[in-house]
Amino acid sequence: TQGVSSAASDVYKRQDLPSRAGWDASVARVLELVSEGDLDKVVLARKTTFGFETELDPLLCLQALLLEAERCYRFCFVPAGGRAFIGASPERLYRREGRRILCDAIAGTRTRGDGASLDRQLERELMSSEKERREQNYVVRGIRESLATMCGSLVDGGGLSVVKLRQCQHLMSTFDGMLLDSVDDADLLKTLHPTPAVGGYPTDCAVRVIEEGEPFDRGWYAGPMGWIGRDSAEFAVAIRSGLVDGSTLSAFAGAGIVAGSVSGEEWRELDYKISHFAQALNLPR
Repeated sequence: TQGVSSAASDVYKRQDLPSRAGWDASVARVLELVSEGDLDKVVLARKTTFGFETELDPLLCLQALLLEAERCYRFCFVPAGGRAFIGASPERLYRREGRRILCDAIAGTRTRGDGASLDRQLERELMSSEKERREQNYVVRGIRESLATMCGSLVDGGGLSVVKLRQCQHLMSTFDGMLLDSVDDADLLKTLHPTPAVGGYPTDCAVRVIEEGEPFDRGWYAGPMGWIGRDSAEFAVAIRSGLVDGSTLSAFAGAGIVAGSVSGEEWRELDYKISHFAQALNLPR
């Protein structure tokens, strides 16, 4: 089986779905719907498939990915020989400790700066961007509305911080609540997924737009990935993920489209978000 270190030189093709032209058309359509007041945010996704000359070893791919995945949930799900869903997600869907629940709301993106001064400048731009804060606020609002139906008490995500990853930095708010006795993990998964960080807001309307217009099946991408124990549970949102299938690697990324979004900037954001794959495996960008 092909190892990661030598696989990089064997990449022979790259395909983006949608193409740049298709992406521009989708963003324009969503912005039209937003301007008409039908919805506030839709998270559009791209599937970028890299073809190799020989088969990939999913575990070696994950091993290489770990070096580029600080402060992330790392996972490798192998449903069948030769296929694996791997990733390094920065986003927690929820953690349950007895009746206590913790959730994250992450949205808004800037790249990292080469030096400390530039990195702080990009962080300030992110924190002060009305568009990025509005995009993140839709996630906060959606999670708050979901948790309010399941919690007896809730400290919501009003506070805002920046979480810094190897290639990107994002706005983040946290929630801390106490669940009603009648709520179980099945209720949590059904109610919280998909959050506006991967679907949109309002969720039902945004998901319909995605289902009608996205040119590929997301599969496990952006789904809940985690575990349930006797007294606790924890799930991540399976973003920054990819599907290894024989000699191909399909990397997935999404961007929240809101009023003020610019198609070209959002396309570059998708490249930021798969850069941990590109960096780890030396893929063409």
